[in-house]
Amino acid sequence: MPEQLALPILVDPEPRTTERVAASTGNLDEASPVFTASSRIPYAGLLLALPAVEATGLADCVQQSYGSLKPGFYGLNTMILETVLRTLAGEPRAEGATRLDPAGFGRILGMDRAPEVKTVRRKHQELAAMGKAADLLTALGRHHLASTQPTTEDKL
Repeated sequence: MPEQLALPILVDPEPRTTERVAASTGNLDEASPVFTASSRIPYAGLLLALPAVEATGLADCVQQSYGSLKPGFYGLNTMILETVLRTLAGEPRAEGATRLDPAGFGRILGMDRAPEVKTVRRKHQELAAMGKAADLLTALGRHHLASTQPTTEDKL
């Protein structure tokens, strides 16, 4: 029988000090996610929603509509995923971030910790100030129509 590798129960997240310093000086557009192997990850069940989120085309439509946020540690992709997963965790309002363990929730985002409420609010205000909500809804509608159109094979 092959020997199994034992995973640590709950690994500390990768330190992101260098990236956080770069973000604070405006030299980082968005931190890339970094995941660590662990046998216990809080909120891991939320990751089961990722295929459904991908099927909606949300990430592509948000990127197409908004482009990007101001440089910072938490970029557009991270904030959209944080908002969706926090809502699925039963905390749809920004204040709900205070009721989730920041280190545990950050692990499923690939970050050392989840953004604080003030960061979530600031990023959402930045998105709202762009005035692109109608563009996002249009892009999502087009994606939905394109994904539900019968193909030639379906008609046969």
